[in-house]
Amino acid sequence: MQVQALQDLGEALDAHGLAPLVALRMRSGLTQKALCEATRLPQPHISRLENGKVPNPDGATLQRLAVAMGVSMDEVMTAIQQGAKV
Repeated sequence: MQVQALQDLGEALDAHGLAPLVALRMRSGLTQKALCEATRLPQPHISRLENGKVPNPDGATLQRLAVAMGVSMDEVMTAIQQGAKV
């Protein structure tokens, strides 16, 4: 049930062009905590990425995020860049 709720919220965010990386994470059915655990990235770093404070993360970070969310690195980078513009 929680995964479906996250996915629905992610779809809603995406439909309105809000918080692109958060939307991508939620559409993947992941909480921020679960993403931290899957990527082994600290929560504050995930938060900064989602809030557009890290517009150009390194390739290893992109790869970790992409694998954890089951998407391409391009999708992750696009979401990060869109979030940095807001």
